Parts: sequence; C-alpha cells; structure tokens
Amino acid sequence: MNASVAMRRKLYVDPELQFPIIAYLILFVTVEGALVGWGFSKAIEIAGDWRRPEIVWDFFKIAAWTFLPMIAANFAFGSYLSNKIAGPLWRMRQAMHAITRGDLDEDIMPRRRDLLQDHAADFNLMLQSLRHVARRDAAAAREAEELLARLRERLASADGSVKNKEELGRLVNEAKAKISLIGSHFAKGV
Repeated sequence: MNASVAMRRKLYVDPELQFPIIAYLILFVTVEGALVGWGFSKAIEIAGDWRRPEIVWDFFKIAAWTFLPMIAANFAFGSYLSNKIAGPLWRMRQAMHAITRGDLDEDIMPRRRDLLQDHAADFNLMLQSLRHVARRDAAAAREAEELLARLRERLASADGSVKNKEELGRLVNEAKAKISLIGSHFAKGV
C-alpha cells in the first residue's frame, strides 16, 4: 500500500459522514465570503471621504454589522453541526457504560437529522447480538445447573465408596460454582 492510499484512509474515515459535512462547510463558507465581500465593498464605498467623522463611524458600523453576524452564524452553525455528531456519540457512550454494567436493554434512538444514524443502527445490531448471546448462554447455564442438580441427586442415592462419592460431589460443587458465576453474569443482561 503506497503512502497516498494510507493518507487517504486517514483523511476519509467515513465518507458517508464526512462528505456531507464538507459540503455543508463549503456552502456555508461560500455564503459567508459573499456576505463579507458585500460588507467590505459597502465599507470601501463609504470610506471614500475620510475627512468627515460620520463616514468613519459608518465604516466601522458596516464592518461590525458584517463581522458580528458572521461570528454568530459560525457559532450557531458549528453548535448545530457538532450537536448532530456529538449527540449520537454521547448516546452511544452512555449505552456502552450501561453495557459494562450488564444492562443490555436500551437501544440507541437517533434523532431526526442526526449524522450518525447508520452508526447508531449498527450499534443497535451489535447490542441485539449481545442480547442473543447473553440469553443463549444464560439458558445453557440454567440447563447445566439442572443437570448438575440431577447428578447430585443420583450421586446421593447411588451406592458406592464414600471416597468416590465425596470426589464426585466435590467436582459437582465445583462445576456448579463456575456455572453460577456465569449465570449471575448473564442474568444482568437478560
């Protein structure tokens, strides 16, 4: 793999997400550039006669009315765009914390127009798969516990040497302890 392909992979991590953001930014900056250009052209027209004090004041008013709305628009657009990215990431992070606590119940519900909806859907598929595995393993642990209980009953009723019974009983108890650890872990996620 050559260096340009490696660099491209670093630049475009997720083209479905990055290209709309780039398009929004290009459009926004183009509109801003046109408005700033218009404001400067008006300010330059006014600045033709600097000897009159009101002209200087008008120049600075036009400059202020050009730049302050741009700063406010940049802040608003940046907040909106970052919210559409950071909101889903925050919800995914909250879900990951819940999963580490054993809670597999909550899906991520993306908001309308969130930019990471595909990622949230993939996260929900992963969560659904984890639920399936947890339920399957919890059911297997319960079945193994039932089999061990039946084995313990048969062992108690069977005749044989006390030493064999004690050894088999110890093995059954050891297996039950291991299975109960597995069962308690998956019981949280079921």
